[in-house]
Amino acid sequence: MTKKTKILSIVVILITLAGLNWYFGGPGPLGPGYEKPPQDPEARKAWLSENIDNMGKEFVSIDYEVPSWKELDKINQSLSNERKYPEFIKALQTYGTLPNLVEVLYFGDVLKDLGVNTQFVHANYWWKKGDFEFWYLGYDRPKDLSQDESKRALIHNILLAKQQGLAVVLFPDYFQLEDGGMTELGVSDDLEGRLETIALELAQIAEDYNVEYLVPSNQIEMILDTNGYSVEESQQRTNAFYEGIVPKIKQIYSGKIMYKMGGFSNWSNYNGISLAGADIFGFTGCYNQNRDDVSFVASDIKTAAAQANKLSQKYGIPWINAEFVITDEESPVDNRKVAQVMPIEDYYQAGLNAFRIYGKNAVGFTIHSLLGSGKVYDTKAMPLIKDFFATR
Repeated sequence: MTKKTKILSIVVILITLAGLNWYFGGPGPLGPGYEKPPQDPEARKAWLSENIDNMGKEFVSIDYEVPSWKELDKINQSLSNERKYPEFIKALQTYGTLPNLVEVLYFGDVLKDLGVNTQFVHANYWWKKGDFEFWYLGYDRPKDLSQDESKRALIHNILLAKQQGLAVVLFPDYFQLEDGGMTELGVSDDLEGRLETIALELAQIAEDYNVEYLVPSNQIEMILDTNGYSVEESQQRTNAFYEGIVPKIKQIYSGKIMYKMGGFSNWSNYNGISLAGADIFGFTGCYNQNRDDVSFVASDIKTAAAQANKLSQKYGIPWINAEFVITDEESPVDNRKVAQVMPIEDYYQAGLNAFRIYGKNAVGFTIHSLLGSGKVYDTKAMPLIKDFFATR
């Protein structure tokens, strides 16, 4: 998934920068201070759906306070320490730490009605002062949370998902590395070492809080590919990274390891990627309403599923669709235009129908997302997703 489709991962920094201006210097469009969502649950959902990713707003409060370590321990102790693995993974994934948490904080009934049984919990890392740090927004004040607060917010997200009865996929994201960013940030030579540090940090969290699936790196092959490395070198470095990190993770973490992939421009390039060490893997499908005809969705899923089935058979592990992303952001470097922009439900109809046919050997499907970029909440895609999940 490219930087263009992860707008929510950058929205928060724009919100923060703009928000600081009025927070300390005067009123903004929301008036003095900032607006809080309604207390009525349904009115709150509608308000959050409208405002949670609205770049026209400088800051959005969600009336949330990060729990203390004592409070997190109390929640954790109230939960079963047994990991639960769904027979068919019906997952929700949302980029952006704010909507990722809001979905389980306020929309649990919606997830249950849709049939969602798994949440991808998004651990965002931001490059600051020559290193990566946890990066969570201060939900009720326009500033970054401290590292300790950010870690607690991430763990709370995991525990909230667990309280909803959801399995958890914990994965890191560091989108600044994409599209040439790795070179700009100066992390080319020690990329794997930095990603290993992150993976081991998350492995300990995943073990402590009984996370079902851990993703060591989010699409490392895509990071290399979009920074100008050849297919061959991207394959070699990806394989070497997993070969080195997985044994270390297994010394810490006793759940299942998921390889989350989807960054090469050609699915056949995955012929050179080793899945040794993985318990399960997932491919990403990303489509743009301004660029991709609906018909392309079915053909791409057919090609991706054929490659996934081949790798699944070769390594003897199952696979899922790890992201099904429909966005409408226009890229300044992509001049392709569809004849007619179709609504999001048309893409979901085509994608789900194609997955029924070509992805019949898969053990999971992931919608992206309830809120935020590509959101399906309060759209005609919702009943399509509900019907699809009900049949699996």
